[in-house]
Amino acid sequence: MAETAEQAGIGASGAKTETGAGLRQAALLLPAALMTPPAVAIAASMPDFHAAFAATPNADLWVRVILATPALFIVLFAPVAGYLADRIGRVPLLSVGALVYGLGGSAPLLLDTLPAIFGARALLGIGTGTLMVATTSLIGDLYQGEARAKVMGRQGALLAVGSIGSMMLGGALGELGWRAPHGLFLIALLLIPLFRVAFAGGVARSQPQQSAGSLPRGLMPAVIALFTLNLLSGAAYFVMSTQVPFRIVELGLERPGLIGLTIGATAAISVASAMCFKAMHSRWSPFTVGAFTYATIAAGYGMLALAPSVFWGVTGISIAMIGMGLFAPNIQNWLLSIVPEETRGRMVGTLTMTMFLGMFLSPLITQPIAGAFGLSAALLAVSAGLAGLVLVLLLLGAMASRRQ
Repeated sequence: MAETAEQAGIGASGAKTETGAGLRQAALLLPAALMTPPAVAIAASMPDFHAAFAATPNADLWVRVILATPALFIVLFAPVAGYLADRIGRVPLLSVGALVYGLGGSAPLLLDTLPAIFGARALLGIGTGTLMVATTSLIGDLYQGEARAKVMGRQGALLAVGSIGSMMLGGALGELGWRAPHGLFLIALLLIPLFRVAFAGGVARSQPQQSAGSLPRGLMPAVIALFTLNLLSGAAYFVMSTQVPFRIVELGLERPGLIGLTIGATAAISVASAMCFKAMHSRWSPFTVGAFTYATIAAGYGMLALAPSVFWGVTGISIAMIGMGLFAPNIQNWLLSIVPEETRGRMVGTLTMTMFLGMFLSPLITQPIAGAFGLSAALLAVSAGLAGLVLVLLLLGAMASRRQ
């Protein structure tokens, strides 16, 4: 039997009150502001981080891999978090995830060696993956249809708000040195009391399911396709953290604070686009929303690659941000709408894994191109790949319409 709200750790009495429902929604949505890929908060200070370890062999690649380490550990741990979410409930994972996120993310404030920083970033990844799986699975449990699309849009908007805040605050703190932005991760610890109050009815212990349901075989092709799409989305998204700051430096903007302000300000566009997701979902198929999403990112990266000045570079980033606000709510809502509830934790865990696997692979794919041919060539390659993805989605959407 599918896991009920009560099995997820939600008290039945609290569910009857509007205040309790609002508090629960806040508890589910506010973590989205922290689930911005962990690289975003420190992206603006990447050039300084690179300079601090410039003497290290293969520093260009090594520093980017350290930046992407949380993504690797989200890849490794998110399926485990998904399994636990299906077996013991979603809510018990919330506080654990916030604690690990806050401590692991802030640890580089006190660390001096690359191996130690690698370990701290690994913990940050584990905490991020746990929070993402628990919150998204609970949204799928508690909301259906257009209500779910609305909440997913809000989650995407808060993800974008987190990007803006992380970029701007991270850039400002980056003026104090590359360590300072890591202090932002301590904010996650403030969520723990909120979780305890919002889900007070049954947080202490959830009843485990006696058996985990399996995904119907007929859904496997669609689910695998969504996982693949999510992987490609993660790779494209992470270019904004690993390559775009260096391209902005090439165009003449060199201070971390200004880089963070520039990218953070344009991210406001992704907030607006995410808030429009419900309206788009009610009028367009997921295929069409996806095609629009990747077309804007492709156009934006292409313009940034060819930009002759900071103005045109920022214009390109702004166009790309339209799609950045849409890809996560579209794919997540798409998946939640087709998978059975008893498999939802594992499916969301795997979806989370694929996105961050894409992020981890992103610098490994783009950096060799950038190193051999320049940053503009790397951005153009990503743009061309996304343009091909747009064509595939339009074709699949047309085929799906004919079958209906």
